[in-house]
Amino acid sequence: MKVLLTTGIYPPEIGGPATFIPRFAQFLMEHSIDVEVLTFQSPLPDINPMGNWEVHYIKPSSIKALRFWRIFRWLISSGRKFDAIFANGMHEEIGISKLLMKTRAVAKIVGDPVWERATNSGLTKKDIDSFNLTPPARPRLKLQRLLLKFSLNRYSEVTAPSTTLVSQIKRWGVCKNVTYIPNGVEVKTPPERTKKVDLVAVSRIVKWKQLDLLIRSIEGTDLKFRIIGDGPELESLKVLSRELNVQIEFCGQRSNLEIDELLLESSVFVQASSYEGQSFSLLKAMSLGIPSIVSPIKANLAVIEIGESGMVFNDMHPTQIRKDLIALLSNQELLSRLSAGARKRAVEHFDEQKNFQKYLDLILDK
Repeated sequence: MKVLLTTGIYPPEIGGPATFIPRFAQFLMEHSIDVEVLTFQSPLPDINPMGNWEVHYIKPSSIKALRFWRIFRWLISSGRKFDAIFANGMHEEIGISKLLMKTRAVAKIVGDPVWERATNSGLTKKDIDSFNLTPPARPRLKLQRLLLKFSLNRYSEVTAPSTTLVSQIKRWGVCKNVTYIPNGVEVKTPPERTKKVDLVAVSRIVKWKQLDLLIRSIEGTDLKFRIIGDGPELESLKVLSRELNVQIEFCGQRSNLEIDELLLESSVFVQASSYEGQSFSLLKAMSLGIPSIVSPIKANLAVIEIGESGMVFNDMHPTQIRKDLIALLSNQELLSRLSAGARKRAVEHFDEQKNFQKYLDLILDK
């Protein structure tokens, strides 16, 4: 059997799909399935060469129609050789190409791309839940929603890593079966931790990750904060950190192995996102036994048990975040309990091998 995996981001970039796709590809190959990957060419140097599968790169473009055409043309010319397509990105292009292809296709939806585009372009200031309560009013967003709905209804199966997202996808008008499959991480025994910094975040640097709140929260403290990742908001965060004279180490893009090493040097994992499908970074930190404190959004509350395997900020304001961080870092008993609880919960509920098998069953139509 031959399966095509598609993703908008791929190592050396950081993000959920860039973490998921290589590991899922390895899982499929270990189950005697031939794999190829279709993704966008990254402007970053290839610091993280992956496994023994072929990767096809599509030249990105800021013009969506041109980007769409390049992917569609590749799929029509080369996609028929695959028995199945698993899409962790490029969902619309694959859905439209399905009009000319009979290939079985499974979609993994990790967020609302219409809301993301609207947020990035300044067309909305609503959070994802508010945005999804009513159909988009702007013609541009309405057209994007219709295209996404039409495309997803061409798939054989649709999956999402949170029950909230499952409900939202159905609200878009998707009539296909939508299956909840949580994200997972490798749960091998982690090495010893050597603490060098107080706080660490691993993230695409985009607006809804709200890293600026975390930076503002450590103003006037001697807390050391490490940010791993890249994105359009990076330069503005660097300017903010200089203005506030805070101790921040911007690590940029790193390989998965380097990320593990940097996490193990940190006391607490922090995340202030206003939205997450289900955070790979949070799951990774938990699997390594790193205590975490995160925003009180539904996706995070579905992962951690407050006081046992993680904590949440009492209020998403820099002053309160600062109080919560200082209180947590000064409570060694709580940190120890969270470390053990996080590791235990990751092993019991978010083992990637178990969840990979669920995706494979959908691909095989079992």
